[in-house]
Amino acid sequence: MADSAGTALVTGAHQWARISLALLVLGPSILLIYAWVEVLNNPGISLADGYWVGRTPYTPIGIALSLAGGVIGLLAGSVAIVIEGGWWRRFLVIPAL
Repeated sequence: MADSAGTALVTGAHQWARISLALLVLGPSILLIYAWVEVLNNPGISLADGYWVGRTPYTPIGIALSLAGGVIGLLAGSVAIVIEGGWWRRFLVIPAL
């Protein structure tokens, strides 16, 4: 029965990894869309300038989603690897944490 608890934990870690992947896609998408909106509103500026102008409520949200997705992905992937990975995978998780 101890194996079923580990399996449930790995399944949960895989689900959190999928959620983090969605956040990693959503965050930069928000940043890119609102940078493009700034370019369309101010002709003559570049996409990088549009990013730096940024819309106040949306730019911090995009950055926070990207950061949260990266951290959640690291932790969820580490949990899954520590539980079901081999010894060399477990060894490679140590520097990431």
